[in-house]
Amino acid sequence: MFYTEPYRIMLFIIKLSSPLNLLPLAFIFTAFTGLSPVLAAPLVNFTVSLNTSHDAGATYTNFVAGGSGSQSRFTIGFQLTLHNIDGTPVNVGPIAAFCSEIAEPISAQNYTFAAAPLKEIASGQAGISASASAAIPVGGIGDLRAARVAYLFDQFYISDQLTAWTVTTAQPSTQAFQLALWELTHDSDLSLSNTSGAVYLGSQGTSTLRNNGVSLAQSYLDTVNTANIDGTYVSTKFKIWALVDANGAGSTGWQDVIVAVPLGSSAETMLTPLLPVAPIPEPGTVAFILLALGLFLLGRKGSKR
Repeated sequence: MFYTEPYRIMLFIIKLSSPLNLLPLAFIFTAFTGLSPVLAAPLVNFTVSLNTSHDAGATYTNFVAGGSGSQSRFTIGFQLTLHNIDGTPVNVGPIAAFCSEIAEPISAQNYTFAAAPLKEIASGQAGISASASAAIPVGGIGDLRAARVAYLFDQFYISDQLTAWTVTTAQPSTQAFQLALWELTHDSDLSLSNTSGAVYLGSQGTSTLRNNGVSLAQSYLDTVNTANIDGTYVSTKFKIWALVDANGAGSTGWQDVIVAVPLGSSAETMLTPLLPVAPIPEPGTVAFILLALGLFLLGRKGSKR
């Protein structure tokens, strides 16, 4: 995501400053409107861990996603422990977390990702036709999909503690939540059975666990569909962040993940000041704005002579 508005403002100010013959500078600064700096994002260092004694996961077969064809996908709930945010030590976790995209892997190890608003989730494989993430819009999933994800969390994210989730053959809740989440970030039809969609599952054979997982996930999606929410919906129960691998578009890196903590919790109190969900202009953007204001003031002073 790029921040271009300050440069347009600066161009306007410089034009107003033409009594000092600064108008030619307007054309110089116009070039910068296409070179706006990427917004600063907090860097989060964390460790992924599993609790296989509680959630062993399951491999779902005949899983079709984007342009990758039918494959098998391992589905499991995992945990994040946050260690450091932009140089500030923290010790938050383990927090139950889930993957937001399919094309890239993740494993139990240490990572440093950038924090971002939900709507800016996009894997390095977003929009690539042969990728499982082909249907993820380049630049982010956008307001509507992010709102649907937030609603899914409000209704079915049982706890930020993984051990609070029921994971049985009859109720594989972490697996169902993950399947539903992949549908929401990759697709728009809210269906795991629509073979015209970007994400759907074929037969799970005689596996009771996997069939129950798909049915439970679809019931979650049906609830989201019935709610008929729009892109303005914000979670009323959790503070939710995306942690995004910083690899550029088209690169193969690690799966982006979503982490949530209850509103009013000690974790939310600690993390919110360190992980703003609104974009922050880079220092260079501020410098350009100050320069433009200075030119404007000089122009006004010159025009009074």
